[in-house]
Amino acid sequence: MSPAAQGASVAGRRRLIGVVVVSGIASGLTGPLVSVAAVHLGAGGLGAGVAVAILQVPVIVLGLFGTRWLPRLPLRRTVTCAVALGAVGAGVAAAGSYPLLLTGRFAQGVGVVLLLGTAGYALVAREGRTGRGSGFGSFQAAWFAGIAVGPVAALLVASAGGDLVRATFATAAALAGLLAIVAALVLRDGPPGPRPQWGRPRGARPARRELLLSGAGQATRSGLAVTIVPLVGADRQLTGHQLILAVTVLGAVDVAAMLIASRLPRRVDRRVAMVLACGWGVLALILLALARTPAQFILACAVLGVTVGSTWVLPGSLVLDRALHVEAAFSWYRLSCDVGLLLGALAGGALAASGPSRALWLWTLPLLATAVLACTIRSRGPGLPPSYPPAARFTAKTITAKTITARSTTAKTATAGTTTAGTTTAKTPQETTSQEVVP
Repeated sequence: MSPAAQGASVAGRRRLIGVVVVSGIASGLTGPLVSVAAVHLGAGGLGAGVAVAILQVPVIVLGLFGTRWLPRLPLRRTVTCAVALGAVGAGVAAAGSYPLLLTGRFAQGVGVVLLLGTAGYALVAREGRTGRGSGFGSFQAAWFAGIAVGPVAALLVASAGGDLVRATFATAAALAGLLAIVAALVLRDGPPGPRPQWGRPRGARPARRELLLSGAGQATRSGLAVTIVPLVGADRQLTGHQLILAVTVLGAVDVAAMLIASRLPRRVDRRVAMVLACGWGVLALILLALARTPAQFILACAVLGVTVGSTWVLPGSLVLDRALHVEAAFSWYRLSCDVGLLLGALAGGALAASGPSRALWLWTLPLLATAVLACTIRSRGPGLPPSYPPAARFTAKTITAKTITARSTTAKTATAGTTTAGTTTAKTPQETTSQEVVP
C-alpha cells in the first residue's frame, strides 16, 4: 500500500477531507469567474475557453507520466505543496492581465494534480473493491462542496466593493496560503511504501468505452458548467451577485447529485443512470435557453446541476468498482477525465465564440452523444457493468520452451507414478509448476 493510502487512516481521513473541502473553497472563489475575467481582460470567447482549459495541461502531463509517482508520494508534504501552489497561482492571476491569468491558472493546475493524485488515491485505496467508486465519490463531493461554497464567499468579498475579480483571486490566495500551513500541521504521512516511479500506468487498462464515457462526463462540466453558463449569464446582463448566486445553486445541486449517484444500490445499472442524466441535461439546456429573468436562470442552473454531478461520478463507478489493479485503473480514469476537461473547455470556448446562447443549443449534441456511448457499454447481468474484459483476456507470463518440456515430463511422471522402497507416489503438475496471472 502506498504512503498516501496508509496515511489516510480512520482518524486522518476526516482531517484530509476537511483540507480538501477548504481547498475546494479557495478554488471555488475563482473558478466560476475565470471565463468572465478573461473576457474583461480583453480575450474573446475562445480566449476564455483557453483560460479555463490551461489548468488541465499540467494535470494531463503529470497524470500521464506520473501515474506511479503521484499516488506514492508522502501525503502530508504533497498536499501541503499542492495547496501552496494554488495560493501562488491565485496570487499571480490577481495581478490583472491576461498572460498572468494564464500563468496563475497553470500553477493552480499543478496544485490540483498533486492534490488529486495523493488525497484522491488515498481515499480510493482504503475502500473495499466494490467501494472504490464511493471512495472517490467522497473525495469529489468534498472537493466540490468547497467549490460550491466558494461563490458564497465571493459574494461576501463583492459586498465590500472594489474590483470583484481581483478581490476574489486575492482572497483565494490568502485562504490557500493559510490552509497550506494548517495541512502541514494536521496531516500525517504513513510508513514508507513503494518507491515513486516516473512513467505511464502499469497494469490492466479499463475498457476504452468506459474511459471515453469518463472523459465525456468531464467535458460537460468544463465546457458547459464552467465556460458556457457563466458567459450566458454575463451576456444576459446578470449582475455579479446574481451570477455568483446562480453558480452557487448549480454547485450545491451538483454536490448533492454526486453524493447520491456515487451511492446508488448495486442493482441500479449505471449505464441507464448515465442516459437519464444526459436526458435531464438536455431539458436543463432548454430551460437555460428560454430563461428570461434572473430567477428563471437560477432555477435552470439548479436543474443542470443534477446532470453535471451525475455525469462526473457514474463513469467512475463503472471503472473503479470492478478494477483488478486499482492504481492503474485510478490513473487511467484520472487521465481520461483530465483530457475530457481540457477538450470540453476548448469546445465550450469555441462554441461560445458564436454566441453564448447559441452554444447552449449546440451543446445538446455532445449530451446526446454521451447517452449513446453509455448505451454501447456491454453489461453481464444486473448491477454494475464490468470495467474489464473477462479474465481469460488477461495473459499469463510467457512460458519458455524449457518450462513446457519440464511440464510435459512432470505430467508423464505423475501418470506413471514413482516407486520408491515399495511405495508408489504420484506427483502432480502443481507440485512442480505454477502459473501466475497478472494484469
